[in-house]
Amino acid sequence: MEPVNEDKTLKRAVSYDCHGFIVDEESQPEPPQEGSDSSLIQSWTSVCERWHHVQNKSPIKVRNLLKKGLPTEVRSRVWKLFLNSEAPKQQSQFNYQSNVKALMVMLEDYGISEEAGYANLKELNKTIALGEQNDSVTSVVYLRQILMDIDRTFPEHQLFTSDGPGRSSLLHVLAVYTQYNPTVGYCQGMSYVAAMLLMYLDEEDAFWAVVSLFEAPKYLANFYDSEFSKLQRFADVFAMLLKDRQCQLATHLEHLGLHPLMYTVPWFLCLFTFLPCWDTVLLICDLLLLEGQYLHRYMSVCTHHTLA
Repeated sequence: MEPVNEDKTLKRAVSYDCHGFIVDEESQPEPPQEGSDSSLIQSWTSVCERWHHVQNKSPIKVRNLLKKGLPTEVRSRVWKLFLNSEAPKQQSQFNYQSNVKALMVMLEDYGISEEAGYANLKELNKTIALGEQNDSVTSVVYLRQILMDIDRTFPEHQLFTSDGPGRSSLLHVLAVYTQYNPTVGYCQGMSYVAAMLLMYLDEEDAFWAVVSLFEAPKYLANFYDSEFSKLQRFADVFAMLLKDRQCQLATHLEHLGLHPLMYTVPWFLCLFTFLPCWDTVLLICDLLLLEGQYLHRYMSVCTHHTLA
């Protein structure tokens, strides 16, 4: 695949919207954003401070509060609590910072710059072609795919533009995860989930959030395995839900020979981050992190109905 060239629209961009995405100077200006409701922030802060009690005794309170919205000011704290991402960090002997340092040494050994993107691929291809099929080469194969995907992951967001400060963090999170769980390694789609987390969490917090999302049974465990068996089951369940909720649309798609697996993969693997409205993406993500994967299928039907 050819490198992603910056679009002329990006070169003309002079500002960002409230979520950090580039706004074309020729597009309609975004209306000014009002500050978050201070009482809502206070309510979420109170929930966070008493999280274990609220979670066990009054889970409906969290759901009702989420319906009112999740202010940006508390999103990082709330997401970490929803995911319980401190648990794997405390229970594991895996040291994220040590592995980042080891990664940087490996990058230096291969003459790879964290900022060079596609410029690194020629050297990596040579290493893969000449190397034996060992753990080191396997890591390089993953690294090559990660570098390719970083260049096309939210290039219109201020963190991930060609010189964006989030690119190296995204590389660290994804590459270190291949060391944390070499069985799963890296799969396309992971970069969008990790990038979304990096928009709201510090780098190491984003890494442990990735671990929770990709490995907790409540979320995406086994979604990224080599056979995508769980993804297939979700697509089948989605097909049944679609037939039940949108029978005419389901029949039409069947006549066209379009199985849900052909168009739902980005929704499931990328947590709906391909949707055009980022406020909607965040709402879906907030709900998914709270409720888990059973909501995944329901949201797919809602998304399909909306896009249709």
